[in-house]
Amino acid sequence: MNWRPLIALALFGVPCGAAAESTIKMGASVGSFYYQEQIPSPGRSVERGVLPGIRMLYKKKRGAGNEWDFRAGLGISVSSLTYDGTNQSGSVAVVSQHSHLFADLSFGAERRLFDTGVTSWIEGYADLGFAFWKRGEFQIVNGITSYREDYAWLFAPLGIRWCLQFGDAVLLKFDVALKPAFLGAMKAYLVESGIATGDPTFDLGPRFGYRGQLDVGIRLSPSAWLWLSPWTEYSAIGQSGNVTFTNGGAIFEPSSSTIQYGATAGVEWRL
Repeated sequence: MNWRPLIALALFGVPCGAAAESTIKMGASVGSFYYQEQIPSPGRSVERGVLPGIRMLYKKKRGAGNEWDFRAGLGISVSSLTYDGTNQSGSVAVVSQHSHLFADLSFGAERRLFDTGVTSWIEGYADLGFAFWKRGEFQIVNGITSYREDYAWLFAPLGIRWCLQFGDAVLLKFDVALKPAFLGAMKAYLVESGIATGDPTFDLGPRFGYRGQLDVGIRLSPSAWLWLSPWTEYSAIGQSGNVTFTNGGAIFEPSSSTIQYGATAGVEWRL
C-alpha cells in the first residue's frame, strides 16, 4: 500500500489564517509493552518488555470562541523487547531479544464542548494518524529462524475529556478515547532469512482499541505548564488473508492484541 498520498494530504491540510495562540508539548514516556498473537496452543508468539519514547503535541487555537482547534502529534519509541515464542508446532520454545522501532504521526482537531460547572468542562477531539512498527530482525535461535516484519496502519482516535481546574495552578483532565485501527499492512522480510524467494505483504484486518489517560497539569509560569500523565492502552490487529507462494504453499498473519500502560512527563509552552 502506498501511504505517501495520505501523508501529503495530512501535511498540506494544516490550517493557516489569522494569528492565534499556539502551544507545543514535549515529553518523555515509559511503559510496559505486551503483544500476543492469537495462534492455537501450544504455539506461542509474545513480545514483552519496557518501551521508552518521546512524544510531541502541537496545538493552534483558531479563535477566542469554542471553535475546533488544530492539533498534530508525533511519537517515537525504540527498545529491545523479549520475544517469547515457539516454532509452528509448538514443540520448540524460543526466547530471544529483538530491536523494535515504533513511530506515529497524527493530525486532528479538538474543542471545548460544554461546561459542567464554574471550573469544569468537557472537551472532545478527533484525529487521523499513521503508525509504523519495525519488529525484530533476522536471527537463528534454537535452530529456529526469525525475520524482520514491518507493520503500518491508520488509526482514528475519537475521544472526550472531563477537565477540572483548581485555581490558576492545577488542571486535571480525565481522557478516554476509542481508537480504531484500519487499512493495515505487514511486510515480512523472508528473502534475507532464506525462508522464501520473495518478501510477501499481508493486508491486515481492522480492529477497535481504546486508551485512557489522566493528565495532571501544574502551572510553572504564565506561559508554561508541567504535565504528568499516567495512561493505559489496548490495541489490536485483525488476521490477514492467505498469501500464496509460487510453490503452492500459503501463509497468513494471525490476529493480535497489545496491552500497554505507563506514564508521560513533559512541559507545555505557549508560543
